[in-house]
Amino acid sequence: METPVWRTFYGKDVRFSDMTHQHLSNVIWYYKLVCKSEPHVEILNELKERFGGFLLPYVPLTSFTEEIQYLIRHGYTTGHHKADIIVDGVWVGKIKYGSYE
Repeated sequence: METPVWRTFYGKDVRFSDMTHQHLSNVIWYYKLVCKSEPHVEILNELKERFGGFLLPYVPLTSFTEEIQYLIRHGYTTGHHKADIIVDGVWVGKIKYGSYE
């Protein structure tokens, strides 16, 4: 069976099994907020198996300009740097300046 992979914003293919907890959570939030759909079942299974299904807050990087612009246009956030992300009145994360390392 082929190992599921995710193509990152930077064009790198990463196996789900190699993704960090934060990366998996961000992919799930991306699907829910930007794609307006449920994430692939393999991503949800990976989160469940490795992290007990615990979804971390959404933390997109400021370098993900199209994603950030989408969030601003749809009223989920008010800015680019360290801005809160709020969905239906509930805090779900914060835009991060810099990198994940």
